[in-house]
Amino acid sequence: EDFKLRLLASFDDLDEQCDGLLIHSENFQALNLLLERYQGQVRCIYVDPPFNTDTDEFAYKDKYRHSSWLTMMANRVALAKVLLSEDGTFYCDIDYNEKERLKLLLDSQFEYITEIIWRIGWVSGYKSKAEKFIRNHDTIYQYGKTKSPLFNKIYIPYPQGYTRRDGAPPSGEGYPLEDTWNCSELDRLDSIQIMSFSREKLGNRALTQKNENLLARMIRASSNKGDLILDYFLGSGTTTAVAQKLRRKWIGIEMSDYLMEYALPRMKRVLAGDRYGISEEVDWKGGGMFKYLHLESYEDTLNNLKLKRTDTQ
Repeated sequence: EDFKLRLLASFDDLDEQCDGLLIHSENFQALNLLLERYQGQVRCIYVDPPFNTDTDEFAYKDKYRHSSWLTMMANRVALAKVLLSEDGTFYCDIDYNEKERLKLLLDSQFEYITEIIWRIGWVSGYKSKAEKFIRNHDTIYQYGKTKSPLFNKIYIPYPQGYTRRDGAPPSGEGYPLEDTWNCSELDRLDSIQIMSFSREKLGNRALTQKNENLLARMIRASSNKGDLILDYFLGSGTTTAVAQKLRRKWIGIEMSDYLMEYALPRMKRVLAGDRYGISEEVDWKGGGMFKYLHLESYEDTLNNLKLKRTDTQ
């Protein structure tokens, strides 16, 4: 304890020097808590909410009435808008189950920028047996608080020997990134779920973990070093891991105990210099620090009071 106190006292401004804030809490409660301090300061928000697939296969509730799902999303989007900077960007990953309803909601709060189609990857196994066209993509909506959010244009480097249609060598920085991802030989961005030997997978299929290079693409496009990134459906912690490696500030919020089992240990490994995901690409060596908070819910408080009364009796 004495060492910890001396260590903390050695920092002139601990909050300023912290890279991130990991919050174990119901996200509506946590977003409300953040409003006073972080209003208008978040440069980029990414969320991967429950897709409302009407199944119990995942590590989170994914079976709502459409109206309940939309209300849940609307309450949180309204708070996210207050936290977002004037040139900030809001990304949301979704599939066909709530895609249209989500777009109507986001249209009412933000300025539409584009719809990104992310091809998940090659098809195999039971999915290929369906008697219909095989679903093989997610939709990622991109919105801004204004019509012109910060945007860093991304180019895919030309491979060695690449030529134009007329046979001439290419010029410029590379092939400009389109709004369809993982749809050509130049742009390989397969889902982590089908990268069988990926060392970044955490071993729980129910988490529907996203890959680091997918998040890196959005964070690079819509923020600069030192900017603040927010994910309030954090899951396994991919957004915060990528933000740390790209030297952004970050806030991650997750309600379930999977935060303790996966996201918190993962972020400790990131600080220790893990070699997975985008680490090699960005020459990540580790370092930094973050705060971890647990917000007690109203139900937790009542239960603790009951326990204290029982102990007293």
